[in-house]
Parts: sequence; C-alpha cells; structure tokens
Amino acid sequence: MVQKDLAEHLNIQQASVSKMECQTDMYLPTLRNFVEACGGCLGLTVTFPDQKQPLHLTSLSGEV
Repeated sequence: MVQKDLAEHLNIQQASVSKMECQTDMYLPTLRNFVEACGGCLGLTVTFPDQKQPLHLTSLSGEV
C-alpha cells in the first residue's frame, strides 16, 4: 500500500502518513488505525517475570 492510498483510507493528508511513519512513538489508537488501514489487526502482548504465559490483550478496556 502506498502512502496516498493509506492517507485516503485514514482521511488525512499524504504528508501526515509520511510523518507517522517516521515517528519513534505514537498513541495506540493512532497505531491501531494505521495497522487496520493496511488490513491488519493490532494486538498487544504483555509479559511479566513471574508469569509463565504472556498476556494477550485484544483491547485496552480490560478484556483479555
């Protein structure tokens, strides 16, 4: 997918897509929108030193 197509899908300017790609950090909702516009699904995996299995979060609302 090219930046122009992604920008149209996100309803933003192409320059904004370019800027997003160069960011070293961004908010999770922004990243989720970016990933979903590319046809993906954002997931978050959390690991704790005292847990054997990682925790796979499907949302940030507390659901696991």
